Amino acid sequence: MTRLESYRTKRSALQIELQKKLDSLKEAAPSDRIQQLEIFAREQTPRIAELETTAEQLRSDLLRGGLVGLFSGTGDWNQTRSWKLGEGPPAMPREKTLVFEFLVMRAAAFYQEGLSPAQRRLLREIAMELQVEAFKPADKEKEKVDETLLYFSPETSRIRITDDLPADLSAKITVYQTEKNRLKTELRDTLYRYDNETAYKRVQALKLLADNQAASIAALDILADDIRLALAALPKQPGPAAAPAFPPDLAIRVSAYHKEKLAIQKVFQSKLEEIRQRYAPNAYGLSKKSTVDDKQTYELVVNGKVPDENMQQIRDAISDLNKENAHRFSVLNEEKEAIRSEVARFAANHRESDGEKSVQTLIRNFLNSMREEEAWLPYQDYRTAVYQPGLSPEQRRLLFEIALEKLALPLPDGEP
Repeated sequence: MTRLESYRTKRSALQIELQKKLDSLKEAAPSDRIQQLEIFAREQTPRIAELETTAEQLRSDLLRGGLVGLFSGTGDWNQTRSWKLGEGPPAMPREKTLVFEFLVMRAAAFYQEGLSPAQRRLLREIAMELQVEAFKPADKEKEKVDETLLYFSPETSRIRITDDLPADLSAKITVYQTEKNRLKTELRDTLYRYDNETAYKRVQALKLLADNQAASIAALDILADDIRLALAALPKQPGPAAAPAFPPDLAIRVSAYHKEKLAIQKVFQSKLEEIRQRYAPNAYGLSKKSTVDDKQTYELVVNGKVPDENMQQIRDAISDLNKENAHRFSVLNEEKEAIRSEVARFAANHRESDGEKSVQTLIRNFLNSMREEEAWLPYQDYRTAVYQPGLSPEQRRLLFEIALEKLALPLPDGEP
């Protein structure tokens, strides 16, 4: 365990070092950022490569050492199953044995000897693709695969491809996708074909394939960097839509107004749930009401039969709730009108950049952009690992691990 802890400590230090460098270059011009990252990549990459070598050795040793080695001699999943692809129960047409094949491909990424680390990463993509295909409900129509999503670099990351890309960039992406699919098909077919062979023959076949594929996989990384540079040069970058360029003070006011509005709604929802549970569960709803002077309140909408005494208690409770928050509503509405006036002045002075958009449209676009930005925040490291030019493939993998840990996505269990 000492070696494993040492590995984790070194990996964490390298990740922190990389993130600090990226943070220090946030305000740099794109060309300067790329140049500085390329210089840093030449210094840091050898240390990451050494760590990846350690990880591969740990993977192998953990299967054959410790308690696993003591009691069973090996932790190789392949040695514990009683079936093989193309033999016994799975000996059916290949399209009928996708579940078995998925299990073999997923396990091979971790247990099968003879593979290169790059092939193991490709196998994780293969397993993800097979899982979707193998566990589709049989009683439903075949779901259409989203062809705009492309497995990119680092492996298992995906990007969305739009139809409006320049022709030369689209051609590069097509070449990348075609070549990557060829490598994955070749790897998948070899594992399938040798699954029914002896462990020795399977390992030798995979070692030969690893040697044959090494140059092509390296070329794929170079092509991915070319695609990144082309994507970085596009006027519309992946991510949230650009917000209207409000002055900083106005942007803060709009954001604060929106947060206060959501806070009031949250209070009402909580209080109304208490009233609902106390007097008439599932028997009424609520609708927002604006008065003549545009003050916001709420009124009762009955959805079922409620005793008269309860109806009166419900009305009284909602009335008290409106009264308790009357001042808060009044302040919010005053701020709303003040913001509308400020945005109207902004729109009048920026018609060339923002066109003839209405005040309400500008505010809506700003809030929509703000919500999109919040939704994209957890993917910040993901986006950097995938899109930022200047990083080495090793650095991308290191940063991508941080991104996945932050997203805290549930692990696939391989079940339908």
